[in-house]
Amino acid sequence: MAVTNGGVTLWQGRVLPAFRKHAAGLRGLAVVLSLLLAALACLHAYSVNFNHIYRTGPYLSDTGWYIGLLRQVDILLADPPTIGSNSYFNVHFSPVFVVLSVVRAVFDADLLGFGFWFFAGVSMLVVIAPLALAALTPERSDRPLLMLIAGFGCVAWAMSKFVGGFFGYPHPETIYGFLAPVGFVLVMRGHRVAGALLLAALLLFREDMGFHIFSFAFLTYLWLKISKGDPVLARRCLVLSVAVFVYSLAALYIQKHYFVADNALARIYLGSPPLAHLNAAYLWQSLSAYVTERPAMAILPAVCVIMAICFREPAYLIGAVAVAPWVMLNAIAIAPAARSLSLYYAFPLLLTAVWPLVASTLLARRNRRTQQLAAFALFALLAFWFTSSVPRNSMADLRDLAAQIQSGPDRSQTSLFADLLLKASAAEGDKVFASAATASLTGLQIAPKQLLDGQTLVAIDRPDTVVTFFPGEHGFSDFGMRLLFANRNTLQFGNTPILIAYDRDDDIRLFRQGAAAAGVPLHPASLLGTLMRGVSSVTATRDGRFVAEHPTSGTIAYGPYLNLPKGRYHFEATVETTACAANPCIMNIIIMARGQEVSRTAVQVEAGAKTQIGQDIAIDTDEAGQRYENAVLATSPWTGQLSGLRLTRLAD
Repeated sequence: MAVTNGGVTLWQGRVLPAFRKHAAGLRGLAVVLSLLLAALACLHAYSVNFNHIYRTGPYLSDTGWYIGLLRQVDILLADPPTIGSNSYFNVHFSPVFVVLSVVRAVFDADLLGFGFWFFAGVSMLVVIAPLALAALTPERSDRPLLMLIAGFGCVAWAMSKFVGGFFGYPHPETIYGFLAPVGFVLVMRGHRVAGALLLAALLLFREDMGFHIFSFAFLTYLWLKISKGDPVLARRCLVLSVAVFVYSLAALYIQKHYFVADNALARIYLGSPPLAHLNAAYLWQSLSAYVTERPAMAILPAVCVIMAICFREPAYLIGAVAVAPWVMLNAIAIAPAARSLSLYYAFPLLLTAVWPLVASTLLARRNRRTQQLAAFALFALLAFWFTSSVPRNSMADLRDLAAQIQSGPDRSQTSLFADLLLKASAAEGDKVFASAATASLTGLQIAPKQLLDGQTLVAIDRPDTVVTFFPGEHGFSDFGMRLLFANRNTLQFGNTPILIAYDRDDDIRLFRQGAAAAGVPLHPASLLGTLMRGVSSVTATRDGRFVAEHPTSGTIAYGPYLNLPKGRYHFEATVETTACAANPCIMNIIIMARGQEVSRTAVQVEAGAKTQIGQDIAIDTDEAGQRYENAVLATSPWTGQLSGLRLTRLAD
């Protein structure tokens, strides 16, 4: 560049190349940061899935169901024994599990490890999908900034209850919401092979996946035709719409005519007789609850509407209109989970979160760059808004991520336990029982009668039975109490959280032999101490009382952690019972230290009355820094309130 005045050169230089060099460095830095953020989001998704399967246990039987489908190459996808003797195609036509089972067999991969990486991989693909959309924007110069914004969004959405919550209730359907738009944009931008492969993979997950893709692809085609938009895009949209719709029709035909298809439409949505439960009040209650109780149900579509108004681009409405039929179908559903769009039923709504990115990339006709920047910024801000309700937990998860991975349970030991559980259950099927979580580790391959549930409670009361479980397992408290009062021995399997409760050493010889052969130690464990760590503490009131607000069968209630020297103590508590299965109720006052029981004293409580418990207790151990906690356990089910737990040291 040269600046002249009256023919005299005042300054001369080459600014543009230097500027370009500087800008290139900034763009490179933005790309690197965005990739680091995406890696952080993937680590978070990895951690959630790792905790679900290895640390807290895959309590959800569906997790074991999916793992079980990978156990062998079976073109008809026979269900695991615990589920039944039918085909998974009765529930969903999902050929993807046939493909995955072949891959697992070819590589001879560990069943549990392969299942874990399947769930973790799905979660990771979901959280980094927005980054792929940013990389596909037409203007190269804008990509680094948009990728950086999308990277922040990836992390926030991974930590949000709306997206991250799906990972705690893992179902492969959640892969649709963010990845279907990526495949759609790939096809529209001319990357036909990559886009077609991605969309084809999605179609293999469920028979109705084509209908979900059709909803926004065909609406985009109509919009382009009405608005006289790009004819090439319109033609591609039409071809895609027809292809996915025909596939889903074919998949439904195969399922209905060649398998005993589950009538989910009647069982979950329409009821029997159809729509007998439906009236105006029912529909209004469902729709209003989406706004008051599940704001995401209203906010995400509302953003599409706001973008359409602000930029005068009706194409932004496509995302909201595309999911409207699904929302209305669930609003009339007879099943509570579907009606409330809880669990994984809200997965199509992810489309509304990401659709503004698609519309600003493909369909914006004016101020495209402004629209793209606004869409990506709003996408990230929405993610942080959904994360704001749990910021402390989310940041704690990120801080502890490295520590969790380093100190986590040994995955090979967990897989070894699953193999030993299968062998023991096959050899002694009338003695070995497994909780939902430990059964899921095997792919639900144990017999249904060996699954720990309400029907097996009588069986596990026998002294010769062996029960395996995760201590913090969802819904385990009642089973844990039955085991506790049977005074069974308890072993922890290696450095996993898995516990084995038994009475006679000979009953667990297969576990001992298998663990010894692999060099895995079996540690003596306290069942009570483990269960106490797995339940919530009582509530501390302003005046210092400790209240158990929802006591159930075998209630465990913490008192404060205390450092107690050796000596005699007086224990006090107030019990108000509204009902008790036995009269009087027997409650045990227990002092624990380092997971071991120090003392236990039984007291009687009158049913339907307010009883003041007072009992002297002697503590004989005296170790420096020893921390104690107190508990009250009832031997039979009761309802009421437990308050005023207090330990007072008596004079020597």
